[in-house]
Amino acid sequence: MSEKHDPTSVVPPEVVDNVNRLVREVAAGAQQIRPALEQMARLALPHIAAIRSTLANFAPTAEAVRQNLERARPMLIAISAAIERLPEQQAAALRILASNGWYLDPDGMTAHDIFGWAADFQAGKIEETHCALCAHFQSRLTDIEAALSEQFPRRAKFFRSACDAHRRGDYIASVAIWLIQSDGLCFDRTGEQLFGKNNGKMRIAGQLKNGKSPLTVSALTALIEPTPISAGRSDRQTLVNYLNRREVLHGESLDYGNELNGCRAISLVTYVAWALWEVE
Repeated sequence: MSEKHDPTSVVPPEVVDNVNRLVREVAAGAQQIRPALEQMARLALPHIAAIRSTLANFAPTAEAVRQNLERARPMLIAISAAIERLPEQQAAALRILASNGWYLDPDGMTAHDIFGWAADFQAGKIEETHCALCAHFQSRLTDIEAALSEQFPRRAKFFRSACDAHRRGDYIASVAIWLIQSDGLCFDRTGEQLFGKNNGKMRIAGQLKNGKSPLTVSALTALIEPTPISAGRSDRQTLVNYLNRREVLHGESLDYGNELNGCRAISLVTYVAWALWEVE
């Protein structure tokens, strides 16, 4: 039978002493930090209790949220449907305004204004709505001139001349200048005439719609679709109280020089500058 192995006969005594000393130091260190650990545990107890309480209350809270969402479901569905219809409704409103010679002022008109004026035209409040829109663009003239001149400095002298003519009531001059500048802005941006058509469709429509969201495309309706200002000779036979670019610039119209058409022409340039240069 073999003798039992004594580890001290192999491990040097000084190593054994070092190990024993390390064990004693660790034990002493643990004893020293024990009060701190106990204090941390006491401090953590209230927080642990709060967490437990929160977890206990979470289930009924989650159920209440679920019930509220379920009750709100019809309203959320209605809101979603309204958002889906918005492009169509916006296009319809802008179509009505354009059919009466007016165009969107993105920096000065609210959605309430757009839909409200369109509804007023539909309700037969023609003269009152023309007056309201004229008042809007009269009040915005200085800001519109400044914005256009800053955005298109090479054309600033033309905008100044048009605004000066408008302010002194020389609408024969102002309307012509505004219409010319709307053409010029479009040519600068697209290489096309603003009201150029192919087979009855606006030539710039493709460039305007390319890559745009349905809501954005609907905001461009008045340039994508033909309107009285771009109407050809046969189309103009059914129009009443309209402003037409060809009649003015080709000398066919002799009675376009009035405040209403002056404000309409301002609205057109404002809209063209926004639609062609700022819409992404």
